[in-house]
Amino acid sequence: MPIISPPKIVQNALDEFLAPLFQNTHQRKHLANYFTGLMLSDNKTIDGMTQEMPNASDQSCLNRFLTEVDWDHDAMNQARIEWLQQFDDTKFHERGVIAIDDVLLEKSGKFIKDSPKCPPDKNTLQRDEPFLENPRP
Repeated sequence: MPIISPPKIVQNALDEFLAPLFQNTHQRKHLANYFTGLMLSDNKTIDGMTQEMPNASDQSCLNRFLTEVDWDHDAMNQARIEWLQQFDDTKFHERGVIAIDDVLLEKSGKFIKDSPKCPPDKNTLQRDEPFLENPRP
């Protein structure tokens, strides 16, 4: 199935903190397409990503963006960290943070919640099952 536009999380990141780090709209579009391809494309190669995105430029444009455009990885990471500090659920915490986003991951296994193989009555974890409990209060 073709990918028509970047997911909202990618667009929000561009709008809220990444756009100033890139010189023009073409670079921002390539970055959005790259992030989208990494998250949603079945084939994670540049050619594979652009084939699944009919609104994307030719694969050579994305390839040139990744190999020839000078962008500051450290500034990008710093902008990301500063943006995340605005929110209670993502800012630094004295106990640390482990971010797990399983929304885009395929689930399998007979006792994994939301897995197609998990029986409906097992869609919640029981204390005696071999999974870690949530350490949050």
